[in-house]
Amino acid sequence: MGPDAVPTPASGAPVEAPASPKRRRGARAGWWLVAFVVACGWDRAVWLMVTRAGRPTLQWLEDSLAWETLLVLLRGALRMRGQAIGEAAAAIGYGALYLYGRMWPWIALALVFIFRHWAGTDGARVKAGLRRGVFVVLVPGAAGLAAEAMKLLTRRMRPEAMDGYYQFRPWPGSGVLSERFWNASGLGLASSHAAVAFGGALAAGVLLPRWRWVLWGSAVLCALGRVAVGAHYLSDVVAGAALAFGAFHLFYAWDRRNNRGVPIGA
Repeated sequence: MGPDAVPTPASGAPVEAPASPKRRRGARAGWWLVAFVVACGWDRAVWLMVTRAGRPTLQWLEDSLAWETLLVLLRGALRMRGQAIGEAAAAIGYGALYLYGRMWPWIALALVFIFRHWAGTDGARVKAGLRRGVFVVLVPGAAGLAAEAMKLLTRRMRPEAMDGYYQFRPWPGSGVLSERFWNASGLGLASSHAAVAFGGALAAGVLLPRWRWVLWGSAVLCALGRVAVGAHYLSDVVAGAALAFGAFHLFYAWDRRNNRGVPIGA
C-alpha cells in the first residue's frame, strides 16, 4: 500500500487518496514547463516557416495596425478590388485579435458586469456584478503585468533581432537604477498579448460558460497571430498563456476563499 493509499470501509482495498491542491498545482506547473521547453525547440523552425528572406511574410498585417495603412487598404476595398477587399478583411480580423490581447475589451466587459444591475434595488445582484467585474479585470491585468516583468528579467529579444536565433539584451551596468533596465521595447519573453488574451478568456469563460469555447479559441488565435506576424517566438506565447493560467487559478482561489467557498461562476 502506497503512502497515499487509504482502505475503504467496505472492502478494505487500498484506494488512492485525492491529490492535494499543492500537488495539483505542481503537476500543472510541470506540464507548462514541458510545453515551454518543447516550444523552445520549435522556435527557430516556426520562425523559418513564417518568414521569407528573413522577413515575416505577414508583416503587413502588423503594419496595418497603423491608421494610415489601414485607411489605404479600406480605400482599395471601397473600389471593389478583389485583392484589396481580402487584404482589408484580413487586416480588420488581425486588428480584432490584436485588440483581444489588450486590456480594453476586458475593461469594457467588466463595466458591463458592474453596471448591469447598478441602478436596481437588489443589493445581492449589485454585489455580484461588482465581484464579477473586478475578477474579469484582475486576471488579465495581473497576467499582463507578470509578462512585462518576465520580459525585464529574462531580457530575451524578439525573433527578428537575430533571424530567429536567441539573443539576450545585456543587463545595464547600473542595474535596476538604469532607465535601460525598465525599457521592455524589443523584448519578447513572455508575450503580454498572449497573457492578457488567455487571462481574460479564462476569467470571462467562468462567467459566460456558453461562450467559453469562443473565448478560448479567440485567445489561441490571438497568440498564434503574434507568432505568424513574427512578433514573438512560439515559446513567448506559451509562457504568456502559462502566466495567465497561474493568475486565473490564483485569483479564483482568492475570490472563493473571500466568498465563503462559493465559486464566482455559481
